[in-house]
Amino acid sequence: MKKHILLIVVLVFGPLIFPNKSVDLINSYLVNPILSKFNSSGWLEFLLILLIIGFIYYSVLLWRRRTIISNWTVIYTSLLVSIYFVYYYGFDNWIYLTWFDSEVPYFHALALIPVSCVVLEVRNRLHDKRRKSNNNKSLSLIADVPIEKSLDDVLSRKNYAQKISNHIHNTSLDHSFALALSSEWGSGKTSFVNLIIEHFQELDKSAIVIRFNPKLSQNPKGIITDFFKEFETSLAPYRTRVGSLIKEYSNSITVLKRNTVVENINDLVDAFNPPKPLRQLYEEIDGIITSIGRKILIEIDDIDRLDKDEVIEVFRLIRNTGSFTNTFFLAAFDREYVTTALKDINEHNTHQYLHKIFQAEISLPGFDRIVLRDKLIECLKETIRIEEDLNELKNLFSIDVGLFGLSSMIGSSMEIPSNTASSLITNLRDVIRLANNIKLTYDEDIRREVDINDFFRIQVLKVKFARELDYFYANHNNILMAKSVGNDTFLEYPGKDTEGSEQIAHGRKSFETFVEKPQKANVKLFLKEVQSLFQRNSKEANNLSIQWLSRFNIIFGVNLFGNYFSETTFQKYLNELTLTAEEYYQDISSKNLKSQLLGRLSDIEKFTSPTAFKRVYSLWFHMLTSGFLEIRDIKERLLSTSELSSLTSEIDDYKFDDYRFMFFEWLNSIKDVNRRSYLIQQILLQIIYDKEKSLDIIPFDDFIQQNLIILETYLSNNLIDDLALTIHSRCTESVEEQSRLIKINEKANELLRKKIIEEPESYLEHLIIPLNQSETGREYAFHAFTNQVFDSQQNFEDWLQRTTSAFPKKKLLWKIYSYVKANEQLKGFKFEDYEFNRPSWVPEPEIKDEDYQTT
Repeated sequence: MKKHILLIVVLVFGPLIFPNKSVDLINSYLVNPILSKFNSSGWLEFLLILLIIGFIYYSVLLWRRRTIISNWTVIYTSLLVSIYFVYYYGFDNWIYLTWFDSEVPYFHALALIPVSCVVLEVRNRLHDKRRKSNNNKSLSLIADVPIEKSLDDVLSRKNYAQKISNHIHNTSLDHSFALALSSEWGSGKTSFVNLIIEHFQELDKSAIVIRFNPKLSQNPKGIITDFFKEFETSLAPYRTRVGSLIKEYSNSITVLKRNTVVENINDLVDAFNPPKPLRQLYEEIDGIITSIGRKILIEIDDIDRLDKDEVIEVFRLIRNTGSFTNTFFLAAFDREYVTTALKDINEHNTHQYLHKIFQAEISLPGFDRIVLRDKLIECLKETIRIEEDLNELKNLFSIDVGLFGLSSMIGSSMEIPSNTASSLITNLRDVIRLANNIKLTYDEDIRREVDINDFFRIQVLKVKFARELDYFYANHNNILMAKSVGNDTFLEYPGKDTEGSEQIAHGRKSFETFVEKPQKANVKLFLKEVQSLFQRNSKEANNLSIQWLSRFNIIFGVNLFGNYFSETTFQKYLNELTLTAEEYYQDISSKNLKSQLLGRLSDIEKFTSPTAFKRVYSLWFHMLTSGFLEIRDIKERLLSTSELSSLTSEIDDYKFDDYRFMFFEWLNSIKDVNRRSYLIQQILLQIIYDKEKSLDIIPFDDFIQQNLIILETYLSNNLIDDLALTIHSRCTESVEEQSRLIKINEKANELLRKKIIEEPESYLEHLIIPLNQSETGREYAFHAFTNQVFDSQQNFEDWLQRTTSAFPKKKLLWKIYSYVKANEQLKGFKFEDYEFNRPSWVPEPEIKDEDYQTT
């Protein structure tokens, strides 16, 4: 700032005070060597026009990119152009070249530069103002930044900071004084230091304040050098000679601090034989500081963000190398962190070692619970607009929060505060993290899905125990006892004496061991809070409690999925019949919540009404139709009598005939016959492979009959094509256990054989099938079920030879078949391996050349 002001003063007052000298300088460096070389010409004017067009184009680009123009750029360009116009209208020292023989000089075009800068700056300011006015404050996250001024002090720390700055102001010493401000991370040390410095500068406007941040240094060895660069910059305006002395002093210290002897022999020689000894340099610098007569306050912050070598280097700086007259060091750090770092240089009595460095140490006063609570509410008042929810959040910091409140879990230990929120949210940084957690997860829709007290309590725990909660959520099946209640599952935390499976007991113990292993503070409090959340029974818990699995998944899952599965909407779908299954499933699909829906449906272990049963199974059917699920994924729920009996055990006199009717109604509603026949084949295969014979709700033959109907209908309306052969292959009667040979239903063979007799040419055209899953090249195969369709391979061959003779264009087929059979390649061959080309009616495989894997 000072440099800018000085330069502006020179530019403005220089020409006024020394007009002739200014003109001489302009002539010497600009007019004579450059501008005087130009003469008016069409080419010059053409070139200048191109430059103006280029400048306008560049300005438009800056406009579109919303490029930020600094205030100094606007000031300097405006000032320089103004000086030009002052010389043009106020002095007659030069003759100006003009546009097209007019009286307008070329240089008047310079006015475009500040005008462009001003326009861009105004546009950016208006844009910022509009953007800020359009910001949704409820969505705005909170930055963890320190306050700069006492006006922002909401913790009533201003008076204490002013008291400290008064002491510094009234202390004058012949040496340095080091004051330590020690407090834990997040306690507001930087903000407190800012308050001290603000008041100190008000008391002593002549004081020199140096704010040194060692974490900006690239390595520990650079800290001394970087500090003295800051020191030199701050003192140079008062004594020009001090700069060279500080540089020399800094270089000497840096040389002496090196540890490798061989590498630095020459440097050591230079260090011990300098033009001036180190002591003399120190005394000269100290003398200059004394003559300046100003207090020097050096603030060193973020020491507890340095590594141990950097911490040691900073303390050496404070204790030795930076100790000058009337110099005050104000260092802020976490005491426990730095004492751990100092163990490397003083293993014994590390805490006492700090006394050798600092002449005084102060600790910040603790945060009042009510102050933190009010700050949290202030941060969230734009996000949480429901007064009831704000009050619920306030109650977390109260001493008595009810039967299931946080205080009921704390026990009688005097070391534990009155409630969990007050124990975990202990400073402003915690408040900001909690507020941001809530902002990222809370909205008025989700609060209708869960118990808001449970929701807030989990957010409080996440501030300090996010890792532990992630483990708890990932392993809740092994930690919590689960009991099916209606359409949901109720979760309870097992006590040590609770009867339950060994798996649950082991899971609980593993969780508690995982939590206690890092030896973090408030671990017992965390475990008690988790137990409290899951200690009610199903009759005591309300229907939005976290103990219901559906609500549990919402509270924990909202951070994982963004969109969350709405239990309220799901229950409305089950009971109110306002949405069809198709509409509900489309809504779920559009929000990418199909996985959550699958999990929710899988959690249901009992149905209490036939309506809920039907609507849930309608969703299963939609998942199967869309391809999100395969039959094998839910075969027991679809086809097992025992499974369905268990699911409907609480529905009075449920008739499985209703289910069978619904099942076939769904199948027949699938318009895509390819998809429908595929699903039926998958059912057939699951029943065939079911050794337990449990998939018995619908007879096997009923499904065979369904595919026969599809095949017959298709053949009656179409010629034989790939789909007809595919549907035929899906009429699976059995699968041979050893060879896995598929046997097609005889009725299906008969239907296809009949169609072949009627339309032989269409069958010939589809007799060779491209293989789309080959790994060795473009392979083809003959129809796999010819021997079953024609009762034997010989019958097929007789028919093929006879039929190809009747269709001259298809005679090649018999030749291809004969050669391929002779090489035993009917199930896979390549045309390039034979002397004949691929017939034109045989399509190429759909796979690409790059998909092939050479074996």
